[in-house]
Amino acid sequence: MGLEFRLQPQQAQKLVLTQQMRQYMALLTMTSVELQQRISQELSENPALEEDEDEENAVAEDSNTEDTQPTELVEQLEQLDQLESYNSILTNDPDSQSKGLSDYNYQQSLIKQETSLLDYLTWQASLLSLGEREKRIAELIIGNISDDGYFLVDPMEIAQSEHIDVNLVTNVLKKIQSLDPAGIATRNLQECLLVQISRRKVAEDNMTAYWQIAERIVLNDFDKLMHKQISGLAKKIGVKQGSIQIAVKLITSLNPKPGHLYYPDKNSTIIPDLKFIVDDNGKVSVEVINENIPLLRLSSKYLELLKDPNVDKKTKDYLQNKIKAARDFLSSLQQRQSTIERIASIVADKQEAFFSKGFASLCPMRMKDIADELGLHESTVSRAISGKYVETPRGTIALKSFFSQALHTADGGETSQNAVIDRIKSLIDNEDSTKPLSDAKLTDLLNQEGVQVARRTVAKYREKLKVLPAHLRKISKK
Repeated sequence: MGLEFRLQPQQAQKLVLTQQMRQYMALLTMTSVELQQRISQELSENPALEEDEDEENAVAEDSNTEDTQPTELVEQLEQLDQLESYNSILTNDPDSQSKGLSDYNYQQSLIKQETSLLDYLTWQASLLSLGEREKRIAELIIGNISDDGYFLVDPMEIAQSEHIDVNLVTNVLKKIQSLDPAGIATRNLQECLLVQISRRKVAEDNMTAYWQIAERIVLNDFDKLMHKQISGLAKKIGVKQGSIQIAVKLITSLNPKPGHLYYPDKNSTIIPDLKFIVDDNGKVSVEVINENIPLLRLSSKYLELLKDPNVDKKTKDYLQNKIKAARDFLSSLQQRQSTIERIASIVADKQEAFFSKGFASLCPMRMKDIADELGLHESTVSRAISGKYVETPRGTIALKSFFSQALHTADGGETSQNAVIDRIKSLIDNEDSTKPLSDAKLTDLLNQEGVQVARRTVAKYREKLKVLPAHLRKISKK
């Protein structure tokens, strides 16, 4: 049978990303500092783009691009978001294990604290019953904990340097591992997860059976977990696949980098992108802060050269390419600013009560709600608010802090997670120092106020506020 060539039509759904769409997506996720650097790079690489101190001529000079490409750009972006596929939470790539497991949603704490991880651990260690030699070992252990929260050296190295028994170092290390946040001072991802599972297994007694399965998986079948071999795990452990899936989901809810809770932002300087202004009548308006963003325009010199009949074709082709690239950049930049401003305007409108009453009055608001209202995709909103800060009468706040899931109240209404977190902080701030409120008591008080919340949820919110458990707060206040 001979080879045969034939033409056959075939339908396939795929999206070709234009250069401008890639550029818009990149600009949308950038912080103010990153955007400044990107503009400086563009100015140095494209002579058809120049900085102009005359605001009337800058950026808006080429405003005829506003109604052409951005609409098409957004449509392409929405298609991309719908077709986008996400990597598996667990992979067999060692370098991506921590990234995959970090799918846990760590929202930024509402209360800004300057305490570093080192200071926080040192303070907790001072509450432990340690002898003088043990205190010295504790200092060495804490001093060798990375920003991720991992203990970086072998206990034998400390034992040799201090001329002591390695068992003494190991015992002190276990005590440091009992501190907050859970998983701190562990030596690898596997140990980090096991420490957290041990605590959650006790705290969440209604899920003990699944946490026990999770513990067995991490302890004995970590490789199968990384490869997500559900059927193999079920067969080896002797339980149903559904139980394995629940256990794996519990594992992915853990924090693979516990130290990051105290390093939420590596930038020492926060430059707000927006400003919420409240007038005398309580009306909130949005202002985009462009003070640190250079004003841009197309080079008039290049535009004139393009019209000059004496310029040869090769030069004109070069000019056209540079001018097109400059126009595309200006258009993407305008679209970025417009998208962020539109989102912020909806946020200000929905969270108007915040400006007069604070975080306790935040209403539930999801990115999907904003996306639906603006006709965008949810991931577009996520890109737009990532790393963006807004200046408000109550301080500079991360834009994402205004977003939170809903919690149900006894009267059938809803309140936001952030409002509940703020209420927990208020209760703890006003507690009797000799009788600190336990997580169970906090849960009862919230339930009495009509907020339906579980004890483990209260414990999670307390940890997010970086507040110690009741028994340790009592010791520290003594």
